[in-house]
Amino acid sequence: MVPPSPVHTSPPRLRTRLGLRLASPLSILVLVPALVVGVGAFMAVSGQSSLRASIDTMAEARFVDQTAQASRHIQDMLGQADPLLDGFRAFVREHETRPSPFAMAEHLATAMHARSGLSFVSLGYPEGHLTGVYLDDEGHFWLTDRRVGDDGRSHLVDYRIPAVGPPILEREDPDCGYDVRTRPFYELALLRGRRTWTEPYVFFDSGLPGVTRAEPLWGSDGELQGVLSADFNLNDLSDFVDGLDTVPAGRVFVFTAEGALL
Repeated sequence: MVPPSPVHTSPPRLRTRLGLRLASPLSILVLVPALVVGVGAFMAVSGQSSLRASIDTMAEARFVDQTAQASRHIQDMLGQADPLLDGFRAFVREHETRPSPFAMAEHLATAMHARSGLSFVSLGYPEGHLTGVYLDDEGHFWLTDRRVGDDGRSHLVDYRIPAVGPPILEREDPDCGYDVRTRPFYELALLRGRRTWTEPYVFFDSGLPGVTRAEPLWGSDGELQGVLSADFNLNDLSDFVDGLDTVPAGRVFVFTAEGALL
């Protein structure tokens, strides 16, 4: 019979000595604070990282929200052009002959009221005659009528439109140099044959940059009757954008689809 193998019931000496040292009062006084400091440092680093990630996420969400808000407001502003041109086109077609400048002024002054950013609405005719209504810097409406004569000179007549009463003749220019047929919005509307937006360009009267929504107006016989247009001053658009609520020290920039800064 083979005797049973001896069984070691005592732990290794090294493990025993380490355990005794760790269990000693001095080790507890050293290790416990060290563990607390270590855990605290880990929690601080982890917390800072989480806080930084949270701030970055909130900032990104704020930027996305501000961009969407600015886009909505700008679309709302420029979106005024289509319903205005729809009404203008219907007004012109209601008349068997060309409406008088004063009838047009009455319609446009009412249609343009309280439409922010809209600076000039007009109808330009194939022979170079233009009738339109514009707003001055003080928010007053004006009627302008410009006709190209046989001598090639454009005669301008401007009327101030008061709150009550008929338009008041304010100024005339026998050669203002304006021919609607050469303006970018007129040429582009005919080129594309439909309602369209222009690229930014300089307005003739103010010298300020702007964009125009323009549309060719065709008769029942397919003959061109004129070009309808609605101008938006980009300085007014800039003032509008500057007034938007943005992140601290934030700026809003408006670009065209092609990347041109407006």
